[in-house]
Amino acid sequence: MSFFPASLIDTNGIFCSFFIVLATRKILSLKSLKEIKYKIFDASMWIIIASLFYDWALLYLIWVFIAIYIYEPKNIRNWFLPLSAFVTVALVTSAVLAIFGRLNFILDHYVFTLKLDADMFKEWSKSSATIVYLIVVIIVGVISSIKLGKSGVGRLASMRLVAISFTIGIFITLFETNLGYFPIMITFFPAAVFLTNYIEILRKPRFKELNLFVAILVPITVFIFKVLLK
Repeated sequence: MSFFPASLIDTNGIFCSFFIVLATRKILSLKSLKEIKYKIFDASMWIIIASLFYDWALLYLIWVFIAIYIYEPKNIRNWFLPLSAFVTVALVTSAVLAIFGRLNFILDHYVFTLKLDADMFKEWSKSSATIVYLIVVIIVGVISSIKLGKSGVGRLASMRLVAISFTIGIFITLFETNLGYFPIMITFFPAAVFLTNYIEILRKPRFKELNLFVAILVPITVFIFKVLLK
């Protein structure tokens, strides 16, 4: 978070990230192949709730369908569970909004504005912290996936789902940042998973200590430089 202190004042980003993490927990637990229907429903429900803070968070439903395809695609009922979750959240949300007299919130919120103009990309290119963050996470993610590929299909499938989550989070950050927000916090959890797995695959204790030291030192250094340059 030291890389992106501005994300801490984005209330919508914080709540959206919280519910996405809850959904991630359910998605990753599908590898046990137990209570799959409940986990799919819960993951879909948390994602739809997260979309109440960022409309583009609904893109994570694609992630749910990919998880269904990986773990239990032959059960037709699994494919309809996200729809059931959508109807459930819609009914509850509509009831709450009706009580407070804000039924127009749905139409005003879910606009899915997409304006990929040149100015936005220029702003991103100036953000060294964002570029460094993306490069480091992608490199660490690729290395972790290659190493974990030897440890079993189940763990590799989980890493692929984490990678998909990170990719969707980057797209949402790209779309929503254009609207005056900076929800990059939704990518922190998958990034943390990549970094944790990378540390685990290091066999020599000295390398582990060095990587942990760098992981702590770099964000603090970047944050200090940002403060001094203001």
